[in-house]
Amino acid sequence: MMGIDKDYRDKIASSTIIFKIRRTAIALFNGWTRNAKYYGEMNEETAGNIDEDLIVNDFTECLNDAINGISDEDRDKKDEPGWAFGFICGFIEGSLHVRWYARYVIQKSDEYRKSLFFHSAYRFFEANPNLLIKVWMIYSYYMEAESDSVTNPGHSMGETDVSENTEFNRLFMEYMEKESLKMLFGLHQRKSPINYCPRVGDYLTQGEVEKVLKECGLL
Repeated sequence: MMGIDKDYRDKIASSTIIFKIRRTAIALFNGWTRNAKYYGEMNEETAGNIDEDLIVNDFTECLNDAINGISDEDRDKKDEPGWAFGFICGFIEGSLHVRWYARYVIQKSDEYRKSLFFHSAYRFFEANPNLLIKVWMIYSYYMEAESDSVTNPGHSMGETDVSENTEFNRLFMEYMEKESLKMLFGLHQRKSPINYCPRVGDYLTQGEVEKVLKECGLL
């Protein structure tokens, strides 16, 4: 049974591994960036505008999550030589890649920006439902207009006077919410074919990782 996640960051901060976290996090991110650029998923502008403190915090949080993850594993597995080290390294590599891919690839894409146009419009009308009468007026006009006037941006609608339609408001907001969330969820479900994160084991030793786990009472 999975337990409640604990915060092991104090244990991490008091361990000797703390002296290597910043250097390791930056090295991993630089390697991740090189790989992302190689596969054409990250541009130079994004790569050159990075908050290093945020990267270090990402690594620390993923290490904390990895320690929580291994706490739920069987003792027999953790007692196998090298198993815990491999688990922690693999967990961090996967978590960092997912986090960085979302932030520096998906959220920098044109598709994400366009989805936010739609989501922003939804949130605007959610906060200002009284303005939906304007949308209803335009919609009502187009429902009665010839098709060429709908696609002609210079076509004048003239004066349109209709009463507010509660059913239209409900259906419009339901549609906006559904489509907005579908676009955003679809983007965040997008995965890269490979993990761009370098091997954590190239920067942290098995002894250093296992020492932290012992200090957390997990080995």
